[in-house]
Amino acid sequence: MSVAEGAGRVYAYETPALAPGAYSIDVRQTVSSPGQPDQQLTSSRPFHVKATDPYVLPPGLVHSFFPPRMRTVTATTLPHITLAGAVPWERPLSDVKRADGSAPYPWLALLVFTPDELMVPLSVTGSRTKPSATKTLSLTLDAVNSNMAGFCMKEKFPKDQASTDTANFIFVKGNTFRSYFERQEPAAEQVAPDLDRYRFLTYITDTGQITASDGNTETPIAPGQPTNKYSTIMGHRSRPFTGNIDGPQPVLAHLVSLEGLTSRVNWLATGEQNAIVALASLHSWTYTWEPNSANQSLQLFEGLKGNVGPLSIALPDPTPEEKPDGARAWMRGRLEEGYTIIRHRDLAGESTMALYRGPLCPRQARRVQIRPTMYGTDLQIIDMSAKILDVSYSVAWDLGRSLAGRDAKFSTALAALRRQLVIKAIVGARAGSGVSNAIAVDLVERVLGSLDTLFTNSEDGKLKGFPEDGNKRWQGTSGPSEAHGAFRGSGVMTQAKLRRNLVTCTRPWVLNAVAQLCKIPEEKKTEAEGSGQPPPPPAPIPCDIPVLPEVISWILTNLLSLRLVPALYLFPDPTVFRDEFIHTFLIDDTWVDAMVDGALSVGNAVGGIDDPVRDEIRGAINAYILSNPGGKVRIPSAGFVMRSALIESFPDVEITAVREKDSSDGGGEEIPMVYRRRHDDTIICMCARGISQTLADFSVSLKLPAHQQCFVLGQPATSEELTFGIRLESLINPDAQPPPEIKPGQVEQVKWRKEGIPIVTPDDMELPREAWNWQTGIMLPHAIVDAIIKVTDKKLGTAFKRLGTDSGSVYLATQLPDRQHSLVVPFKINATTNSRTRQLFPLLEEVTETTGPTQPAKLYVPVAVGSDPSGARPSLLTKKAFSLLFPDKNIPVQSSPPQTVVFVVKPATTAPTPPPGVTIKLVSIEFIIPVGSGSDDLLDEDAADPLARTTDRRMQWVAAAYRKSEGELAVRLKPRVPGKALPLTGLDASFMLTRATVNGVLGDRVEIRFEETYVEEKKKVAPKKYTVSGGWVVAKE
Repeated sequence: MSVAEGAGRVYAYETPALAPGAYSIDVRQTVSSPGQPDQQLTSSRPFHVKATDPYVLPPGLVHSFFPPRMRTVTATTLPHITLAGAVPWERPLSDVKRADGSAPYPWLALLVFTPDELMVPLSVTGSRTKPSATKTLSLTLDAVNSNMAGFCMKEKFPKDQASTDTANFIFVKGNTFRSYFERQEPAAEQVAPDLDRYRFLTYITDTGQITASDGNTETPIAPGQPTNKYSTIMGHRSRPFTGNIDGPQPVLAHLVSLEGLTSRVNWLATGEQNAIVALASLHSWTYTWEPNSANQSLQLFEGLKGNVGPLSIALPDPTPEEKPDGARAWMRGRLEEGYTIIRHRDLAGESTMALYRGPLCPRQARRVQIRPTMYGTDLQIIDMSAKILDVSYSVAWDLGRSLAGRDAKFSTALAALRRQLVIKAIVGARAGSGVSNAIAVDLVERVLGSLDTLFTNSEDGKLKGFPEDGNKRWQGTSGPSEAHGAFRGSGVMTQAKLRRNLVTCTRPWVLNAVAQLCKIPEEKKTEAEGSGQPPPPPAPIPCDIPVLPEVISWILTNLLSLRLVPALYLFPDPTVFRDEFIHTFLIDDTWVDAMVDGALSVGNAVGGIDDPVRDEIRGAINAYILSNPGGKVRIPSAGFVMRSALIESFPDVEITAVREKDSSDGGGEEIPMVYRRRHDDTIICMCARGISQTLADFSVSLKLPAHQQCFVLGQPATSEELTFGIRLESLINPDAQPPPEIKPGQVEQVKWRKEGIPIVTPDDMELPREAWNWQTGIMLPHAIVDAIIKVTDKKLGTAFKRLGTDSGSVYLATQLPDRQHSLVVPFKINATTNSRTRQLFPLLEEVTETTGPTQPAKLYVPVAVGSDPSGARPSLLTKKAFSLLFPDKNIPVQSSPPQTVVFVVKPATTAPTPPPGVTIKLVSIEFIIPVGSGSDDLLDEDAADPLARTTDRRMQWVAAAYRKSEGELAVRLKPRVPGKALPLTGLDASFMLTRATVNGVLGDRVEIRFEETYVEEKKKVAPKKYTVSGGWVVAKE
């Protein structure tokens, strides 16, 4: 029987459909035909079912174990090991009789020993091996079998089913062996080891999931598909109250074989002084018990709660003795941004150093304006502060091209797609010239097909048509053709013409094909539904461009999700990883764009300075991302890397990401995991963007899965008392009527005490007198199960979901786990105002857009325009700021290359008219520009300060830029003539900041403050000066 537990279902056992042995498949057929006698056909094929090796576990069979190797845990922790499949029941125990209605005996058990309970024999015949750290000896079976009397053996270890004649053995003291294999209930004299308790300590969990093709992630399954099943073997010993209870105690955990134990071991001999018993150990590790007096709370996630930080090298805080140093500050800033110094070889072959950062950024990356390129070296950026190359995007471009080139299927599909787009452009361009489509296609195919001779002919064939000597030109014998005549005189298909034809002829065709791909087919019921059979694969979606789905799918699945990016590119410096730490990161979309650009450049046979065919393919991918059919497009936005012993012990830890409830894009909904990889004690996870492919704040929760739990023996034990809690909710029959009257989370306490002290139970129930041995620390499983059944039956009555007599291990599987372990990590991306839909090269798409009416750019938003202290005098000037490269848009957020930012300062057309006889003149202006690394700062704090230059042709003003404070750059404008004020009529106080480095962080609330000094002149009245201060907001995008 089974019970649902979390996301999985727990079963007491699972016996194999076929026991190990020889079988045959016999097929009999009867062939009938009219007028002929029936013909009997038979066929037989033998096969053999192999069981797991009795002395060696195959690689990969051990899924996980707890406690972690060489770690310290609480004294009440019970160890366990998880194996893939139903391994504990694959080898039936022939020497033990199974009672009717009881669970089968497992052939594996997990035993825990202290170092002094295991012996290392002084001599074993024919062996000179040394013991391992867990006191195992690798010996031949003959070496152990030759000393049967010395190891309390009546029979030999069998060799007939072993793949090797060598095994790992441990040698257990006789009294320790007896404590593990004595009967749980008093009975007649015992004559053989008793294995009954081990049926309670092994169970199997069906996770209800199936491992994906990458071997790391798990996905929901369709009906009829096989699911992941894991068997768990629990240890039943915690730290006893003997010996030095105040110090740590190292222990050794061994997964031992029980096969043949009852018939092989001489039980009476184990009671003799200095008796030693040999057991075969299939897996072992060591850990340490905390003192009995220590805090007995497991606190699995407690150590990680305070260890959450960005994915960057841990730098010590600067000391007060350190003097401010520009170079030191620059280096610290780059390391905090995730950069590392690598060795780089330039085009001249010189070895130098360069900056590199992968796609995983510890904080929002500086926005860098890059464009599609024909060569990766075009994306190398010079850090103007230190004059060092930043090769991050260049490396990404080269990586994308390499990944695409090595995938023959994708590169072939991409080349075919390029060919079809070019043919469509040529055919469309010639549609009005009388040239048939067949002729145009024939011409293109003939020209492109002629390139095959370079790869198919012999060396002599490849030289056909080449000049015979250096004085002759190329020779060929091709005659005139209908296609050549049709195209003769039509002009050359230049790259500009090709681009125009791609836009006018090919683009509508491609977008229509994308629209076809985005149509979600209606789900139709099939005969397989409800029959337990897996459903048939979905029918392919019809598309006018058959290779387009393959290209889009490969880019989305392998590049935009970062699945194919090697770890060396993700983590160029492994020193960023800290033990027991969660490193958070954001995805640098520009890095990913550069990698995709390199991949799409494969197969370009046109040449030139740009690639218009690649631009159309990129546009198709962007259109597909915008449509997001069925929510299948999953592009990562952020994630984390966790390095902890917890991952090594619980590799299938449940990780769930949920959007913040106040998010406008699917708030409160679960975010799918795009990427999940694990290696030893490290796991990396990436979460998808919002439904509309925008950034969204979210939180990630981590908890233990159903098949990997942490088992504890009740509450902290004392030298006199053991308290065990029974959770009633997990044992309620959901169909019970009326439902039981219990409190949520109600736990019934049972207290066992040492011999001679009465037991404390709910309602003075009669329970077994002993459930735990204070001297050895070994739990008696049958006593715990009996207490669970009696207490639950008393409290729930008919609502108790009583299991069969063969399901005792399910009770322990649901009551022993300590489930109070979880962790929530919030991800605040600050994407509420700066998020935009994910597109490849989004800034480029905005700049090159030529269709549709031009929309006015929101260059600035006036806020709190200042006035004099009386509040009656407003500013008389209008102001706006923009980049010289993009005068009709907001300031580009890219930090490289440096920009020229223009500030236009002119008289306001809506300024109030001064009273008659009064003239207002401008004396000076000062602008305060924020400098820093935040979204509200404009300039980069680590870059050199820009220079200020006026743009007025009359040269009436002098501009100077200086640091007013650490986070402020001031630009002051004064008339060129000292002491002179300039009238507002025809005034132009515009200026520009040259070589200005924007900090690369998106933001639409960058406030630039100003302070204007005016003078009011009136005849026969002394001039009066006053100051107006305020600010306005500009945006970075």
